[in-house]
Amino acid sequence: MPPEVPAGLPHTHDAQPHITLDRFNGPLLFDDGGIRLLRDTNAIGLTIAEWRILRLLHDHVHQAVPRKLLLIAAANGRHPGSDRSLDTHISRLRDKIETEPTWKTARRPNEEIARERALRRIIHTVNNYGYRLDPR
Repeated sequence: MPPEVPAGLPHTHDAQPHITLDRFNGPLLFDDGGIRLLRDTNAIGLTIAEWRILRLLHDHVHQAVPRKLLLIAAANGRHPGSDRSLDTHISRLRDKIETEPTWKTARRPNEEIARERALRRIIHTVNNYGYRLDPR
């Protein structure tokens, strides 16, 4: 069974931004003040729900975070959405942080893009449990 995140989820946000270095996806910088994510100097547009999910995953890096806690984080403590909405948020996050922006305009076979994307995976599914962030 994967390690579980403590129920209380300590508030781990610092005044300084967190840096996640990822050799495949480039350096990702959390800017808490602006509630945004930067890759190099380019801002990655995230919704508030995506930001909250990614922030929770980042605060518990290399730990499996239960789906229910991710749903609550996305809803900011209010009534969480459906499991399917979490899957949609995760899918969109993966598209934004695990995909090269040039892939959308490149004329490459989908299989080739899928292979390269699998190599870049940093948000991992933990079957029947939740998700885990594993930056390289």
